Amino acid sequence: MDKLMEILGKYDGIIGTLLGVALTMSLTEYLKRLGKLKFYITQKEVTFKVKRKNEHRETILEVTDDKEVANFLLVDVLIEIYNSSDTPNILRDVKLSLYDNNQCKLSVIPEDKTTEKFMSAAYHREEFRHINIKPKEIIALHLVYYFNKEQVDEIKNCNKLFLESRGSDGKRHKVLVDELG
Repeated sequence: MDKLMEILGKYDGIIGTLLGVALTMSLTEYLKRLGKLKFYITQKEVTFKVKRKNEHRETILEVTDDKEVANFLLVDVLIEIYNSSDTPNILRDVKLSLYDNNQCKLSVIPEDKTTEKFMSAAYHREEFRHINIKPKEIIALHLVYYFNKEQVDEIKNCNKLFLESRGSDGKRHKVLVDELG
């Protein structure tokens, strides 16, 4: 035992330096990953619509407050997401989810409004599934979705609309978009 202490005594400076370097590297890497994703809803339009004929017998969509007569639900939301960590973060499995109290009734993949194209008398957009967010960067997402008549019938009792996703660490993010009246 005395021999071991004598050997360690000769190399205590080297051992201390190596332990200090290893601890500093580990702590620095941990602190880099310490940040998180922060969500800010900057604009939103969540409106129920009903299809009817106008005086020229054209079919139009009109905003209604009555969920019972609604044929469509429009969700158009602009969200800013800030990555406060020093490492890139991935946002994936993005969904719009409608809840009746704490029970999810319907989840859909939103569409990216920035990919919108007008073709064949209708707008077409790509589904929004994931995005890579650089460190200390804020990005803006413009997401939109039209719920059809069958979906609206399924969600008439829902009272909350959330944006749900997963980060690169697998952590679930759930952001309240709107409370449905």
